[in-house]
Amino acid sequence: MNRHYNNTITRYSKYLRTLHLKGLSKANLLGLFQMLYRSFAAENKRYSILHASAAITRYGDCVIFGDDGCNSIGKTLLSLVTASNSDMFISDEYTLMDNLTENIYGNGDIPINLKKGTSELIKNLYNIQLKDKSLIFANDYFKIKSKVRPDIIIIPYVNSAYNEIVIPCNKEKASIIKSMVNGHNIKYLDERFDHFSILNSSKKQNKDIRKELKKYKRINWKIPIVKLYIKNVYEVNKQLEMIYKNINNFTK
Repeated sequence: MNRHYNNTITRYSKYLRTLHLKGLSKANLLGLFQMLYRSFAAENKRYSILHASAAITRYGDCVIFGDDGCNSIGKTLLSLVTASNSDMFISDEYTLMDNLTENIYGNGDIPINLKKGTSELIKNLYNIQLKDKSLIFANDYFKIKSKVRPDIIIIPYVNSAYNEIVIPCNKEKASIIKSMVNGHNIKYLDERFDHFSILNSSKKQNKDIRKELKKYKRINWKIPIVKLYIKNVYEVNKQLEMIYKNINNFTK
């Protein structure tokens, strides 16, 4: 790992967390992390900042929870559920990947912005009492995997009308990968595509970046991708377990 990551991401993550403990607001903390990661991605071509969260399963496999650029929701929730079963977390929202090796890197000092109900779900499923219902840091609760190659990508759709596991076609897979790799770059260049931005407090929000993705070249990854539709979040463990027990089948 080169000095850019060690000196920029790790050092400033800890520094920003210290500022938060001294009174930096949640909104400003999240905004500064957003700027840190997206600026890093813009300046370092060897690395991509994936729009994704990541964790390790209880079987030892690395899972990336990605974003399709349109309708997917639940990256943070599923990464926390997975880590609660294994005690191993990697990162949230901003997942750093080395484009040459396809290794991803953990950061337990990234602030995890919790959606409504996430804290209660984690408490009810795992008896884990989170210190704050809106923002936590992973290394307060889990061990952090510092470097690992991903085994599978899951695109979650929480609160769907049905439960289903879908393997996307090659065209859709290519679109999903481009969304994960380029999503933060697109939002860095134009805040109108961002649902959270310190620069976009009053403008109309637009989460659909699929048209913008057409401007970016196709990326060929061999990492398997599945789409996971979840009707009841309290039954998510059953669906995840079906995938985790059969990860090898998705790689064929």
